[in-house]
Amino acid sequence: MKTKKQSTGRWLFLIATFVAASALGGLIKIPSPVGSIAFDSAPGYFLAAYIHPILGGIVGAFGHIASAATAGFPLGYVHIWVATQMFVWCLSFGLVARVFDTQWAFIPASIVAVFLNGVAGPLMLGYLGVVDMSLAKGIIVILSIASAANVLIAALAVRLLAL
Repeated sequence: MKTKKQSTGRWLFLIATFVAASALGGLIKIPSPVGSIAFDSAPGYFLAAYIHPILGGIVGAFGHIASAATAGFPLGYVHIWVATQMFVWCLSFGLVARVFDTQWAFIPASIVAVFLNGVAGPLMLGYLGVVDMSLAKGIIVILSIASAANVLIAALAVRLLAL
């Protein structure tokens, strides 16, 4: 029988491993005006769908911080807001995938995640005044493409493991 301490250690190891994978993905930058758009969220999306949505959210948030650190935090404190959003976006991906719970569950989950991360996220930051609205609107296309690539990697990995 596993003790609570063993179980906690296992989850912390899992989170640390996937945050490290996010940090490595964060080194693969996608050219953009902000410099922190990268392949850092795929591990968070994967963990949210394959293990647990909350764990994926944690990895998504810390993965964004790691990616932003490698870019020198170009948006300053705004990265805390974005990390919070990434927690919610990865969590949402995992929850939608679980709700539909079929072999096609990643289609609606992917649509939700790409919309939230690529469109809703930047517009929310713009409307709240956290970033200039022109910057928010300017990154929608590239952020949506990057989000779709991250989601696709995560969905493919989950599907391959489910075979």
